Amino acid sequence: MSTIVADFDDLHLSHHNEEERSYKSSCEFSDGDRSHLYGCNNISENSFTKTQLLSIHLSQIITRNQISRAAYREIVMFVNTALRDYEELKLEETPVTVSHGDVVDDLLKSKLENIKGHEYTVCQTGCKLYGLHETTTMCEHCNASRYKEHSQQIPKAVMNIMSIGDLLAQMLSDSKTNELLKYRAEREASDIDEIRDIFDGQNYKDLIRKGFFTNPNDIAIGLFTDGFVNQKKGKNTYTIIHVIVFNFDPSIRYTNEYLLQLAILPGTTKPKDLDSFLKPIVDEIKDLSEKGLVVKNRLEEIVRCKVHLLLASGDIPAVAEMAHLGSHNSRFGCRVCETQGLSPDNRSHGMYFPDNNAPMRPINDFIRGNPVKSIRRPSIFSTMTTFSGSSMFGLDELHLIARGIGKQVYELITITNLPASQGSLFYYTNNDGTKNTQDYPFYISRNDLKAIGESIAKSRKFIPTSFQGSFDNVIEKVDGTRHVDWLDFLLSCIHTIVIPYIADIATKKALLSLVKGCALSLQWHLTENMLHEIQNHFEHWHKYLADQVDQKKLSRSVFRPVQHYLIRRQGPLRAYSTRSMERTIGVFSKLIKSKRSGGKNASNLIERLGLLSYINSVLDIESLVDLIKPASYSTNSYMNHPEDRNGPQLWEPFSTVILNAGSTVEGVSGGRFIKAVKRYYLRSNAAVGSVDFNNLEITLASRLWKNSTIFSSSRRRERWFVGTVFFYFKHVLPDSSIQFLAFVTVMKQHATASFDSSIPIVKRNIPVQEQLGQTITQEKYAVINIYDISLQIGLIQCPQNPNQFFVIAPLSRTWQGDRETRELII
Repeated sequence: MSTIVADFDDLHLSHHNEEERSYKSSCEFSDGDRSHLYGCNNISENSFTKTQLLSIHLSQIITRNQISRAAYREIVMFVNTALRDYEELKLEETPVTVSHGDVVDDLLKSKLENIKGHEYTVCQTGCKLYGLHETTTMCEHCNASRYKEHSQQIPKAVMNIMSIGDLLAQMLSDSKTNELLKYRAEREASDIDEIRDIFDGQNYKDLIRKGFFTNPNDIAIGLFTDGFVNQKKGKNTYTIIHVIVFNFDPSIRYTNEYLLQLAILPGTTKPKDLDSFLKPIVDEIKDLSEKGLVVKNRLEEIVRCKVHLLLASGDIPAVAEMAHLGSHNSRFGCRVCETQGLSPDNRSHGMYFPDNNAPMRPINDFIRGNPVKSIRRPSIFSTMTTFSGSSMFGLDELHLIARGIGKQVYELITITNLPASQGSLFYYTNNDGTKNTQDYPFYISRNDLKAIGESIAKSRKFIPTSFQGSFDNVIEKVDGTRHVDWLDFLLSCIHTIVIPYIADIATKKALLSLVKGCALSLQWHLTENMLHEIQNHFEHWHKYLADQVDQKKLSRSVFRPVQHYLIRRQGPLRAYSTRSMERTIGVFSKLIKSKRSGGKNASNLIERLGLLSYINSVLDIESLVDLIKPASYSTNSYMNHPEDRNGPQLWEPFSTVILNAGSTVEGVSGGRFIKAVKRYYLRSNAAVGSVDFNNLEITLASRLWKNSTIFSSSRRRERWFVGTVFFYFKHVLPDSSIQFLAFVTVMKQHATASFDSSIPIVKRNIPVQEQLGQTITQEKYAVINIYDISLQIGLIQCPQNPNQFFVIAPLSRTWQGDRETRELII
């Protein structure tokens, strides 16, 4: 396109016209012609190379199929790896083509004959599974025919179930996985008053005394069930059967490679006869427990072991179905103890259960059934020699504490936002039928609830990824709230931004006890003192509720089925959490496309993912194919600490700088930086010797990876502070010792909440752009050793003071400093 030269008058006119236009365009104007002038810019077949055309086509495929940007990058790296290695691939006997999914599935099946789904006949609506020797031709629940018309051989619907023996045998066949399975036998026993895993629970210890687990190769497992809806269709209900192998170390126990999915039950609703689906699985586990499992090659026996079930858990309805327990509104609605429910003042509200110290149900109730006490018939699990009674049906953190307690507390405090019919459940009903709403102890006004919700939303930018919840405004919109969101709401928001809005002091203290009890219950490492503390917190909460009912401030319907914490029986709740199952359900709900052939698509998916999981557990495919990766994934991209190669790492990009008082580093004056370094060495008593602080040489790093430090909420810190990392750096002392350090800006003030001294509060320095008309406060800087970092924390903005924050810590054991701005507590 040519450049137009115009005299002054034409230029002025053109500029004037451009200012008058209300739109933007790429056109130009010729002399004396106000037409929109465009140059000819044609695209022809020769405009792009073939490589560029392939790249454009791939981009169209990605966009058309709504593939994420992260997946796009992985596909590009895969394609580039194949192009790079094309000459090498031509030397292989097979054609140089990338196979479709079905071909890959067949390839894996041919190599791993033991990992396959076994076909069973099921009711076409998902009511039940027909036993291998069952001759019934019609479902007793829906009267649907078992076989197709005019045939007694072809079933209308089938499903696949993976064999637990097949999967474990394949794991034991691999030498690397076999070594990992020895964690149970080789772990150091905890101290008498410590509980760190399910193997510290009383149930496992009882089995040891009875002669179980005498072989170091014996395997302990847990079985979980849960229902979910296919998000793509929204109509079909599926139930997953999921297995956790406790023999793996907790650090890998819940990773996808080592989780086992045995089946997805089909149906438009939940199964009418869950036992029929569980029976082949339970019977196989029973045989593996009593008769054992042997893996051998052609020449010798590789391993011999037994497989024992320690617990059966899942969501609350599924566990109640496995235990054959009646409704939680029945007279004996608790599956753990013999608490008798009482009718509240308003009988339409069901039962309440005020006793938290009732005796546990006798094991015979599950072995024989006890309809009088709401156990309809014997449990299918009671035939196992490892059956431990009610404590075998584990109580899960996500369903019991997150969606159970977290959601209940939410309803208590948001009563002004609830529909009148639902909100009235918590008000005390007077004898004349009126509601006592004046003295409601959990009352928070709508305006205050709005402020709480806005505070949660504004705090999202201060919440690191180590918190699994989304920190959305749950006050404004509760639909779609996940279990982990309820957990974060209970453990991070109630004791910080909710309690200040509650007027009654006794209610504040009771809520704090409840939150502290739940937080302690979810620790991985528990001691006898912590267990007593948990018990005291929950007793305080239950006594408070009972007193409020007696004082006619609360309806008795506030009480729910008794909350038991069977930590002594089964170990920490986190040790047998359903988090991994919930994550797996999220994957399956996206992948299941239809209910074809009674859920055959879903059961095929179980087989396919089982094959892929096993391959990923035994082979590092990315390393074997030498997959092209971004430079930041290279082993040259980080430096290990020379004294701790398994500890912290500094990551690229690196840059070496020499600082003096007149220079700057990352926007900070060299003088202030050097002063902070000197203070650090004075605190640490390091032998700095002949360090040249006038020309200080350091190596800057962009980010940090640091192994986790488990922070116990039962331990008090005498000294702590919160800061934001500016950057990480390495400094070499004259004696050649290497320091991994962080340069941080420290919060302006550190204090504790007025209503509880265990809750830390910080006030941050106001950024310059926010200090309109105010005196600028100079940032407070410090240099710290990376090993002084305790854990990554989050900040919850105080609704009354947007520059004041409550400090919260995640339950996660992982500390991952991978964001540009990291908050940390020291």
